[in-house]
Amino acid sequence: MKIIRELNDINFFKIENNCIYFKDDKGIWEDFGYDSKLISDDPSASNIIVYDENHIILDNLNRPISYYGDIFDALKTEKTNIRISGILGNILIYYMKAPKYMCGLFDLLNSVFTEFDKDYFEYFFKPNFYSTLGGYITALNTEKILWQYTIPSGIYDWIDGSGRTYQGEIDRIIGVYNKVIWISLNSGRLLGLSIKNSALIYNISQPNQYPVGYVLREENKYLWYGRYLQLDINKGVLFGLNSNFYFEIELNNINNFTLYDISESCKYWNIKANMAVLEWAWYDDEIFFGENLTKGNTVGIFNKKKKEIIWADKIGRAGNNGVTIQKIDYSEGRLYVLDGENTLHIFEREKEN
Repeated sequence: MKIIRELNDINFFKIENNCIYFKDDKGIWEDFGYDSKLISDDPSASNIIVYDENHIILDNLNRPISYYGDIFDALKTEKTNIRISGILGNILIYYMKAPKYMCGLFDLLNSVFTEFDKDYFEYFFKPNFYSTLGGYITALNTEKILWQYTIPSGIYDWIDGSGRTYQGEIDRIIGVYNKVIWISLNSGRLLGLSIKNSALIYNISQPNQYPVGYVLREENKYLWYGRYLQLDINKGVLFGLNSNFYFEIELNNINNFTLYDISESCKYWNIKANMAVLEWAWYDDEIFFGENLTKGNTVGIFNKKKKEIIWADKIGRAGNNGVTIQKIDYSEGRLYVLDGENTLHIFEREKEN
């Protein structure tokens, strides 16, 4: 990887359809890698929702400022005072706070609206079911509940290393593989639930294969596995990276939950995986991650197949408070890293000879 560009005063960025969208003090831009085009200079513009070649500019309260594209005509004409949460497939999700709480779905292909009451509002807009005691999944065009799960009271309560007791709660819904919904709890414990009837199929708290010489301390009984796990559907693997450990679960062989010590690789590249936020990326066999330190910050690439770091580089400048990495993303051979000083660093993969 080599640095090819640095953009200053960037408030956010996102990648859609091989295009990077970002916001600076002049407005919101789109950039296909060869030229930047200002698409909104409205001073209240704060975010953008993209669907194919169409987009909606939003303010900081997720209210539409402007629409671009005929596909939004019905939404623009029939719905006012709405706030937009995002797009899932061909469905745009929106909500209203006045005159009453409600949420709605807009089928972009058929221009069909479906609206729900406040209960569904709570479901759709709590990100990743964070800090909830249960969740449910509905059909996108009806109010029929297809799947529901509630954490049994007291069973998954846990105690951390300092002796503090916590109530077991859902932290993340990781994904679905082979008719099993994988969720992580705030303790790091993993649950595999039947997508048919929410029955508990798997209950995993820790690996069953450790590095030679590794000592499991009681306060690390649950560690942090669930929070960092990602799902690779194509390979049937849950995998994660944190500190100087890589861990993975083969979903077609659940008894193979392995913890790998990558300390030597971390030492060689002078980096550990300890980003303060979880907005990192992965593609195929590579994980793109970062480390936040007061002496400066580093971004790196870990190869899952080789079980080692294959590249790392410093970003930003050293300082008393560091330059905290805010977000990492990857697309089409380019690595994008937004640091805490609002500088977007763009790296490009070097061609092999």
